[in-house]
Amino acid sequence: KCVPVEGPRETTFGVSYKFPDFGENDERMKPSIIVSQQTPPITVQRKNYAANTVRPYTAKHDITGTEGAMRYTTRDDCRVRICARAVTASPRAPKRMYLYVDLIDDEKEAQKDAEKKRASQDEITKQKKENSAIQRNLNSVEGQMRSMIQKADSILKTADYAKEQEMAFHDQTVALTRSSIWWPVVQLIVLLVMGFTQANHIVKFFKRHHI
Repeated sequence: KCVPVEGPRETTFGVSYKFPDFGENDERMKPSIIVSQQTPPITVQRKNYAANTVRPYTAKHDITGTEGAMRYTTRDDCRVRICARAVTASPRAPKRMYLYVDLIDDEKEAQKDAEKKRASQDEITKQKKENSAIQRNLNSVEGQMRSMIQKADSILKTADYAKEQEMAFHDQTVALTRSSIWWPVVQLIVLLVMGFTQANHIVKFFKRHHI
């Protein structure tokens, strides 16, 4: 299947295709689109240009899927023939293929490329902002974690100090308890000794005076 088009030199054609019947055999046999320059158009022939003034230029694009596209830029004022070839197709087993040919406006393409680059740059900037926000959040979380660790460490130190204070108070309480047990005993012994001494002194006094 071929499609003829005409155009002046340095004209870029955009050729897009659809090959819905693309199968496993086509992966091996590699169907293709062939674009070639032909004889000059009638307007050029009227100016007595010879057919050999057109420099033949052929481009080939292998079809690797159900859809695709290619570009072709003419080198001279000429007629261009765009053909689709599929070795696996035959009259008994035809295959559907759709060709779409458009002129490519370089200015519009450049504008589209600029818009794509701008969109890509905006996406990169947005991604950087998101990454920066994520980094700030991570830094905030890291700061909070450090603060929590410091607080937990302070709580543990306070608990250890309270434990030591409690142990010291317990030792003091035990000492006071021991003191409270032995001090009355000592006082009682002192009182008994003093009582015995006083009684003995009184008895000796009475005996000395014969009372």
